[in-house]
Amino acid sequence: MNSENVDDPITLRDYSWITEDGKIDEVSFCKSFVASNPIKCVNGIFYGMDGVVEIENLRADIYQLICEVLTNGVAKKVDNLIEALKLETHTKELPLELDRIHVVNGSLLSEWEF
Repeated sequence: MNSENVDDPITLRDYSWITEDGKIDEVSFCKSFVASNPIKCVNGIFYGMDGVVEIENLRADIYQLICEVLTNGVAKKVDNLIEALKLETHTKELPLELDRIHVVNGSLLSEWEF
């Protein structure tokens, strides 16, 4: 694995999701994508650490990852991968952390008791 820019999902190139015949294994792709981009899907909306993740941004990120592998039907495959990501990251509701308040540059932990 390349140690440069490992936090950037576009430069992190883990191609374990490509099958021997050059196709994309959707389940492996989703697991790899979520490992480097922690997201959850609630009611069809993706959420990341910074809030709502726009579908168009996800589409662009996925396109950048797969355009080197696929040359035909890329837009349709991106849509299929978005749907697979919805299934992979589906949760009924986001877990609430009642001991913290999230702010722009971090989280404020409450250390008091009721």
